[in-house]
Amino acid sequence: MARTRRLKYHGDDVYYHLMSKTVGGEFYLGSEEKNHLMSLISHYSSIYFVKLIGFCIMDNHFHIIVKSEDVSDYDSDEVSMRINSITNGKTLTHLKKLEIADKLGNISEYMKSIKENFSRWYNKRNNRCGYFWGDRFKSVLLEKKCALTHCLAYIDLNPVRAKLVNRPEDYRWSSIYARVNRTEIFKKLYFIGIFDEYKIEFKRALALYRKFMYAVGCIKKERKGVISLGAVENEFGLNSDQKMVGRVAHFSQSAAVGSKGFVSKIYGLFAGKGIYKKDRKSYEIPISKEIVSLSRLKSINA
Repeated sequence: MARTRRLKYHGDDVYYHLMSKTVGGEFYLGSEEKNHLMSLISHYSSIYFVKLIGFCIMDNHFHIIVKSEDVSDYDSDEVSMRINSITNGKTLTHLKKLEIADKLGNISEYMKSIKENFSRWYNKRNNRCGYFWGDRFKSVLLEKKCALTHCLAYIDLNPVRAKLVNRPEDYRWSSIYARVNRTEIFKKLYFIGIFDEYKIEFKRALALYRKFMYAVGCIKKERKGVISLGAVENEFGLNSDQKMVGRVAHFSQSAAVGSKGFVSKIYGLFAGKGIYKKDRKSYEIPISKEIVSLSRLKSINA
């Protein structure tokens, strides 16, 4: 059976939520493995034409949110520096440079570099052979602002839902921990698409985002981990009236999430070329009236 084409689109209002899981869902990722995977995400996010918005590494899968950019978004010196970083400064023809620059703008190549390098490191370290990662990575197109902010909160809240921590910023392998504690990978993180970084200072942006994340993290379903309402009230002095109910499947399994206009636009671009549903109808997501999904899915309490 032929593989479904990935939706690859560059634009100021489009971001990717990328996810990959270990083969068989095995819990291979311990502290050292998470540290190494995080270093690879940091490294390749400074080489490929992406802006890293968020990430979270769990025991058997990881999430990344990036803004995919184009070679035209960078000056010639920056492009040359990125090409040299993967060719070790070798002398290249102009055609070869163009070929590499095109690769550096490809979201599939970005994930391939992260996953393949991690697999080689893990297998060598454990005298192991064979596949480390399971099926192809998943990717969901996100519109900036509301959809992007909800999805970032969704991945930052993963460790809370899994009952690994009580507060999302206590989990070491997540973007919210990196932002709060200003760890090494913090230097690669952006709030582009959530806030206008030229008009709001980082400290203010982080405070606003944390307030939003805590509000939607006060999850109704008690079967999974939650941020307690008391913590929300004590931390921010507010009551949560908007809750992320369980795991929102749309952020992992839909083709696109955003406003009705955005979803309709994506359908128009990719109908018959990666999207094979018969109509451009969109479906509401039970966390915000502002965002819809291109796919009809149920929220999963997981």
